[in-house]
Amino acid sequence: MDHRKATDRYYARWLGAEESVFQSIEPVQFFYSEERNRIQRGHGAPFALYCLVKEGKCYLSFGDEMREFLPSFRDLLHAGMDADTVRTVLERSTGRKVSRMIKYVFVKEKANPEGARCLFPSEYPVYAAFFEACWPGEKADLWLREYFEDMAREKTCCGVFSDGRLVCATDSPAVPYLEDEIREIGINTLPGFRRRGYGTRAAACAVREILAGGKTPIWSTGEGNEASQKLAGKVGFAKYADCLVIEGGSPQA
Repeated sequence: MDHRKATDRYYARWLGAEESVFQSIEPVQFFYSEERNRIQRGHGAPFALYCLVKEGKCYLSFGDEMREFLPSFRDLLHAGMDADTVRTVLERSTGRKVSRMIKYVFVKEKANPEGARCLFPSEYPVYAAFFEACWPGEKADLWLREYFEDMAREKTCCGVFSDGRLVCATDSPAVPYLEDEIREIGINTLPGFRRRGYGTRAAACAVREILAGGKTPIWSTGEGNEASQKLAGKVGFAKYADCLVIEGGSPQA
């Protein structure tokens, strides 16, 4: 499988564009998409504006809420602008907060998953205890079991145990597009067990299982999450694009 092409297809869907958009010589492209008026699966609010800054080019998808602002920033964006500069233009033009994420593309397996394994569907109590330790007070009883059992069947919940206790585990955040091709990897480690290489092993195990299932792994992280950025590189990912988003205020179902 060509993982870069699969990743291109996935993010083109986010933009509301064809996969070939990333081969265009146009340095700045705009796409109106009704998807920007809706809440995408796995997210709590619509992204009224969704922008990828990739290899010196800018791809910007907007919905109804952003139409009025388009003239104020359309001519200010040009080739070679970095993500910070694009964000400044968008924030000044819209008066809205722009969040930044970093998206990664899988290149090759690099890390050894030794010591990590997939959790079985029957191990829900173990995972539930781990989840509660990661997110104290989170009321997850109505959805967590189904979420875990789905991950366990897909072999995307991979963990590391210490003295019989689950201390690090991957998860599989919902993707709104190309679910038959793409699996995103998330990961958590209990505070007292970080910086021991557990995250690398668990993530490497998840990568291996996703590849064995004939799918493409992807990775996303916040701009300030240096630990996640380093981990992405350790397990075989390379930076794909900066992603700038403005959350919408009037979501459609």
